[in-house]
Amino acid sequence: MGMKLMFIAMTFLIGLFGLVISLLLVNDKISPNNSVGVRTSETLANKDVWYKANRYFGKDFLIVSIIWLVVSVALYIYREKLEIPIILVITQLITVIGVLIPVVRIFSYLKKL
Repeated sequence: MGMKLMFIAMTFLIGLFGLVISLLLVNDKISPNNSVGVRTSETLANKDVWYKANRYFGKDFLIVSIIWLVVSVALYIYREKLEIPIILVITQLITVIGVLIPVVRIFSYLKKL
């Protein structure tokens, strides 16, 4: 597998993994734990806050995961026209922005709970 396909496949797998996790969070299928979900002292201390916060975060992360999947398909379609540095920049921007926005939003939401 070439480098281009490897980066595109990684982007797709991140999107797929994010999709699964976000659907589990949105549907309250992940109980309070120290591995997956929004883990703060508030969410770990109160199950109601845990589920509210993770539902909220899960919705944002679901959108980000779908964007990851769509971009990975677009990168695959246009892979012959794109150089590896461009693919890396696109995937890194999506990763940074895709993680940063939901994290900032969840901490803002937690202040309201």
